[in-house]
Amino acid sequence: MTVTDPADGRDWSGKAAQAEAVAAADPSLALGVRVYDDPEELAVRLGESRLTTVLRPEFTEDMGSAVFHRPDTVLAPAVTEELWAAGRVVAHTFRPGVPHFANGTVKDGLFVLTDCWRCFTLPEREHWALTSVINPAPDSATTGLLARRLRQLPGAIGLPDGPLHLEVVVDADEVAVVKFLPRVAAYPLPELCALLGVEGQASDRPYDSYRDIGFAGDYSFRVPHPGRLTGIEDLPGLRERPSFAADELIPEPGEWLEPGANESAQMTFLLRHSDEFTIHADVEHYQHRHRQGVFRLATS
Repeated sequence: MTVTDPADGRDWSGKAAQAEAVAAADPSLALGVRVYDDPEELAVRLGESRLTTVLRPEFTEDMGSAVFHRPDTVLAPAVTEELWAAGRVVAHTFRPGVPHFANGTVKDGLFVLTDCWRCFTLPEREHWALTSVINPAPDSATTGLLARRLRQLPGAIGLPDGPLHLEVVVDADEVAVVKFLPRVAAYPLPELCALLGVEGQASDRPYDSYRDIGFAGDYSFRVPHPGRLTGIEDLPGLRERPSFAADELIPEPGEWLEPGANESAQMTFLLRHSDEFTIHADVEHYQHRHRQGVFRLATS
């Protein structure tokens, strides 16, 4: 999808253009991205690197498009083909921290944070699969940090007034912008705002103005390999966790399930609780069960 600023016709859908704009506007928010248009040159650089490198196709929107290349490894041909399918590849040294989505509105060049979401992931071959998002408390240090550090960014870049969706990495008191798009965040973030009871990007109400809203999120399980579903391990037990709110997606026995894209899921729960420790404990429980495997699959 192409996202264009109607004011000057600039296309913001490419990660190279986004990284260049962030680096020029505020180097402290930049990841130090390099852009490659030659597969052989990139392969040589990866072979020489002693650090983990994060690679993304220049044009994709999903978080799961990132590929993690570790020293002394070679990417599978299918992964390399996927990386180069959209044209150029952007790369940067792995940045420690916790991924977050930061959503808001821009007015007169200033960003108002309306909702934000901490991401939980699990390693999946060369990728890290997104499994869950949970909102931080409106009065948390993370919320304050995102609101403060991203406040001036749209004006410095020249982004238009309107909605803005960002993916960032938070590490202590540092924030790095992975990518951004001047649009409303996609599913499930608006739906989770509704579950949480906040207006999100539907208004310009600052997220830190809310009080006692509690915590909401989701958890998505993915199959490790293709197969026909014969059952789900202890589905009632998964639903008995304190923060379980509802089924969002449950596969039926007999369905043929495949891993699919890195943000696709085969089973998703909605979560809601007033206590942060409880909902995070439930996510950790689901992460453990996910690693063990919850789907019983037949190969034919």
